[in-house]
Amino acid sequence: MGPIRETKKGAAHDNMESSVLESRLIILQPCYVADRVQILDEQLGTTPTERRVRLQLTRGTRTKNLEFKTVRGPSNRWYVEDVNYEAVQPDFCRS
Repeated sequence: MGPIRETKKGAAHDNMESSVLESRLIILQPCYVADRVQILDEQLGTTPTERRVRLQLTRGTRTKNLEFKTVRGPSNRWYVEDVNYEAVQPDFCRS
């Protein structure tokens, strides 16, 4: 996830201390494991360099709709800036 996660500055693995990045990813990764992921739609954000992507995650019998915020970074690439942790945390982050 390091190459796609960060801000307008670029990829997290290029702009963040590796131990900090690894700690964050260890916490986040299990929350987004799903049996099925469906992209519902994509909308412009509040600026031309921002987009909102709505997803539906399904794990077993549980389904969760959430929104990711993406931003345009270096080389005109899109990066995930916000993964909407609060939306998945109660249902998908528990063991």
